[in-house]
Amino acid sequence: MEGPEGPVVLADVADNPGGGGSGDTIYILKELLRQGAKNVAMAIIWDPETIEQAVAAGVGSRIKVRLGGKMEPQFPDSIEVEATVKTIADGIFINKGPMGRGLRNDVGRLVALDIDGIEVVIPERRIQPWDPEIFRRVGIEPTDKQIVVVKSSLHFRAAFTPIASEIIEVDAPGITAINFHQFNFKNVTRPIFPLD
Repeated sequence: MEGPEGPVVLADVADNPGGGGSGDTIYILKELLRQGAKNVAMAIIWDPETIEQAVAAGVGSRIKVRLGGKMEPQFPDSIEVEATVKTIADGIFINKGPMGRGLRNDVGRLVALDIDGIEVVIPERRIQPWDPEIFRRVGIEPTDKQIVVVKSSLHFRAAFTPIASEIIEVDAPGITAINFHQFNFKNVTRPIFPLD
């Protein structure tokens, strides 16, 4: 938040939809709100229920939503927030970064919510956000942000490294976490790499 320039990219490696993550954990969002972060863009939180609510309310409306904890029973944490519906789009965008350049994506309806200076991209269909065009489709320019959060482990680096002032892999809870000590293992012969 105090970095001299942005964007600082926070990689939510623990909830990577491309690796089996639900795409709906809210641990990083919760911490950003707790610390009063502003000028933040986050992709994604997968939440079809919130899509319906935002579409019904319309652009510019204030809505109360419960984000997170709906899809992954192992990580059920959620948060209730008031948000402004910033954008509703059709969710069709073309990758322009070096990975999958020209690939047409269709994530169904795509909504951007503004939660106290944190703009959250919510797709109808789960996707790993490894191209900045997912932000631009809803009118968010990631290079203008101080912090950009992506739920991706590795693929995002091709397109986001050139625009990032720094990349931080966040050790948050989630099914695709790289910190194996947060899991309870059963029927594992010990010692074994990488647990011990």
